[in-house]
Amino acid sequence: MALRLLERGRIPREVLRIVEPSPTLLCQWRSLSARSGMQHLRSPTVHNLGSSACTLTEFARERAEGLEEPVFLEPYDRPSLQVFNAHCDRLIRRAGLAALHHQAEVQGVVAGLDEVRVALSTGEVLHASNVVLAIGAGGAPHWPSWAPLGAPGLHHATGPGSFAISEGAESIAVIGGGLTACQLALKLQREKHQVTLISRHALRVHQFDTDPGWLGPKYMQAFSMEQSWSARREAITRSRNRGSIPPDVHARLEESGLRPLHAEVVAMRRVASRWRLSLVSGAHLTVDRVVLATGLSPRRPGGAMVDRLVQEARLPTAPCGFPIVDPALRWHPRIRVSGALAELELGPSARNIAGAQRAADRVLGSLRGEGPARRHPQSRTRGEGRPVTSGHRA
Repeated sequence: MALRLLERGRIPREVLRIVEPSPTLLCQWRSLSARSGMQHLRSPTVHNLGSSACTLTEFARERAEGLEEPVFLEPYDRPSLQVFNAHCDRLIRRAGLAALHHQAEVQGVVAGLDEVRVALSTGEVLHASNVVLAIGAGGAPHWPSWAPLGAPGLHHATGPGSFAISEGAESIAVIGGGLTACQLALKLQREKHQVTLISRHALRVHQFDTDPGWLGPKYMQAFSMEQSWSARREAITRSRNRGSIPPDVHARLEESGLRPLHAEVVAMRRVASRWRLSLVSGAHLTVDRVVLATGLSPRRPGGAMVDRLVQEARLPTAPCGFPIVDPALRWHPRIRVSGALAELELGPSARNIAGAQRAADRVLGSLRGEGPARRHPQSRTRGEGRPVTSGHRA
């Protein structure tokens, strides 16, 4: 969003701030992707953070020599993580985004007709004409009821922070059957650990997590015409290939000899310094360490901060709790959304890179007076200044 606002929207740098608690931009992405053992992205090279579809391809041609992994993986020219991250570094450096990064956690947002006040964990309050809530879902990992929080030797693959696996070989159970679980199991096996991949279901093989038809009118036309928010939520749920892996990862599993154990864990308890897992079949498995790759919570992102904002600003929500926004992604005359918070408008691709591209284009299109005109859900029509990702007065 910030890159699009600066490059295409020509938003002045002095009115833009990116509020993010991590020490560097994309810190969480880098941590989670490296932790999982990702080697190539699942999405094609056209889905990148640059201003055009060919930006990453052109960058990769310059960097092709000396790279450890193939630059692109067929089909669909999926970029290596190494090249993708290097490309992001260049974009951030050239746009000077690090200088716009305000390291803090947003603790409260107060929306008014003339401005939005953003209270930070540092004690500061930013005054913005516009705010974009671009909150990822990665801060809310799903913990099964049988897994005790904070126990030693028990980790979540997508949880905050990091965990270290000892260099000495351990027996490790990876719980899950999706892409993160399979990539992580392969990584741990390469590191010479004894790995058991436990999945409740047989492996589901799909090239993408969502059909590419959701990026265009093939599916989005009917979705946009649907007036029932519950029906839209059902369409999103049906369309997602949750817990699936692409064919190349499936092939790597086959080649590795790592066969998933199709079972469901119902309990776990500490026995000496190891974990004893109880399966629904009545069988047991004892391991040194357990890593959960059970995905993210389906709850609306943003936690208590967004909960308070909804209540205090009386923002419209669907029965599922997610925002009801207009085509420009306005949830309030001065608050827009991106990512998961925009999925009832953008459809099931809202959470990925392509969804972020579309969200930015919607915001810029509305600034230029392009696109469909539909009244904001709250029917307020006061004028707007230029949008900021959360920052000083625009």
